[in-house]
Amino acid sequence: MVRDGYKDKTVAEAVIEPGKENNLGAIALIPETAPKGKASSIVIDASKSIRKLPIDKHKMYGNNLAAWHPVAAYRDNNVVAKIKKLGVSFLRIPGGDYGNQYDWKTGEVYNYDGGVSWTPELNYYGGMVPFIKRMEKEMAGFEVMPILNVMTPDSKSIDERVDYQIQWLQDMKNKGIKFRYVEVGNEPDNKPQCLGPAAALKKGSSVTTLMKSPTSKKVTQWWTSIDNVSNVFNYTTYKVKKAFPDDKLKLMGPCPMQPMNQERLAGEPWLAPKDAPYWVEKFLKKSAKYVDTLAIHEYPLWANNNAIALLKKPQQTWPVYMPKFRSWIKKYVNSVPGQENKYIEVALTEWNSGEENSMTALIENALFCADYLGSFMKEGGDMAFFWDLFTQKPGQGGGHGMFDAENDPTNRSAERGHYWPVMLYAQKFGTNMVKCESDNPDLSVYAATGDDGKLTIMAINKTKLFAADASIAISGTGVGGGKAYQFSKKEYVWSKDLYKAIVNDGPSEININGGKNFKYTFPPFSVTLLELNK
Repeated sequence: MVRDGYKDKTVAEAVIEPGKENNLGAIALIPETAPKGKASSIVIDASKSIRKLPIDKHKMYGNNLAAWHPVAAYRDNNVVAKIKKLGVSFLRIPGGDYGNQYDWKTGEVYNYDGGVSWTPELNYYGGMVPFIKRMEKEMAGFEVMPILNVMTPDSKSIDERVDYQIQWLQDMKNKGIKFRYVEVGNEPDNKPQCLGPAAALKKGSSVTTLMKSPTSKKVTQWWTSIDNVSNVFNYTTYKVKKAFPDDKLKLMGPCPMQPMNQERLAGEPWLAPKDAPYWVEKFLKKSAKYVDTLAIHEYPLWANNNAIALLKKPQQTWPVYMPKFRSWIKKYVNSVPGQENKYIEVALTEWNSGEENSMTALIENALFCADYLGSFMKEGGDMAFFWDLFTQKPGQGGGHGMFDAENDPTNRSAERGHYWPVMLYAQKFGTNMVKCESDNPDLSVYAATGDDGKLTIMAINKTKLFAADASIAISGTGVGGGKAYQFSKKEYVWSKDLYKAIVNDGPSEININGGKNFKYTFPPFSVTLLELNK
């Protein structure tokens, strides 16, 4: 506070030694000047839907449980209430790379090159199942999306691993745990160290021979081949659907680290040559008869070291990816006889900004998440699972998690900044996205109507320099007054020094007059949801 807010007082004068007092006298505070305004225009036509299908809130606001999370957090009534408020009724388990390394029965986590790494406390029987069963009682339609571990341990063949994962699915079914979507593996495009089958040492081995072959320490850079991953996916899909013929399960893949990653056997796919095949395209070609849902991940600015670059990413990603994906699906999947009308859902099974440095804890990450999720939905995305609920990295200054279970004694499982805009989407945003445009490149806007007749507008002002003085014109529906839910630096301030938010009040609620033509000022660096009554 002395460093940032006091006038005519040095830090040395403000230092107070233990057991002593230091009278600073009168302190003049630096007044905050009102931000300059930038004239902006928002035009909405509520009669024009922009998605082929309405938003499925259950599928769009999913999240990830990871086996390394603190088990106590999943038993905490306060945390459960916050998760419910976030609208998480779809949970991916056991999370991230543990999808390739986790033993559901023993709780052990395997190394990729053999052996056991450790056994986390949050195991399937004692941690996941009790939490899932509780959430089933408290949230209608709650379900999980399991990741099948087909990569480890090295003591089993791929065929044996698939059978072991089928046992897991059967165990969940016996326990009454709901699952409809099943993901095969996690981020194989960067797993060159993961061991492959010994039969791969002999050219011309059949797929069945490869699947039933023992694992060999001589076979690496096997899982980074799209051909191999597609063969495993097809084999797994066949066996899973044969084991559960009446369950109409949907198998998901190939789950690369980034949507447009290309093949590189040595891993680090961002270094792949420009002419290397795209993971998504080649997978769709090889697995056209087997894939039900296209699964990908994205962390669009992994370095996470430039807020300006990060906040441009929502307009540079899904407006580019989705047309390519839909064209590839049509070319490969819908060209198969009998699959002409098969709809392939596009699922982000992990998403966040990038590296877990301080950017992930600042309000910038909240702005990014609000804009990125809006863009994904606008472009026709079907499913999204935020990464994740609890992972924090104090040593790096940030963390991807929605909550911090350990570092804020004044707020148990404190919400991170990105919690609040996702919560606003889940609680308030409509399901029928409609045409909505802004003439201000720093002001991203998305709009939707709901079954209740309300029109909701999500606006993200991505600049610190100006407030957006917006004139809002609405056609295609009748609207009146309503509420504004506003999230800015008045509601959230992160302290890098304390590694916690020193202001964390959640969105402010403001009454607004609304109407078909009205004005609203969106503060600098803010996320605002306008909810207008019919």
